[in-house]
Amino acid sequence: LALKDQTIVTLKVGPDAQSLSIHREMICQSSKYFTKAFKGGFKEAEEKCITLKDVEVLTAQRFMHWLYTNTLEDEDGGETGELSSLSALDLARLYVLGDRYDVPELRNQIMREL
Repeated sequence: LALKDQTIVTLKVGPDAQSLSIHREMICQSSKYFTKAFKGGFKEAEEKCITLKDVEVLTAQRFMHWLYTNTLEDEDGGETGELSSLSALDLARLYVLGDRYDVPELRNQIMREL
C-alpha cells in the first residue's frame, strides 16, 4: 500500500471517544465529508482529529478495515470478502455510517450484497 500522504489522523469514536488512527489519504479518498473535514479550513484539519460520537467503535473498526482492504471483518474478526457473514444489524450500522459520512462505495457494496 503506497500512500503519497503519510499523515495520520485520529477518529474519536463512540461515547467514550476511543481514539482510532488512520491515514488521512485512506479516509479522504473514500469520502467527501472527511476530505472537507481534514483538508478544508476546519479545526479538524488543523488538529488532525474528528469526533464521531454516534458511531460504535466496532463499526468504525470495520469501516477502517474496509478502507484498507476492501473487505470486512466477520463476527470472529476474520477477513471475508462477503458482507453476508455480517449480521443485518452490522450491515445497517455500516450503511448508516456510509450514508452519514458520504462513503458511496461502502453503501453500494452493502446494497449489492443484500
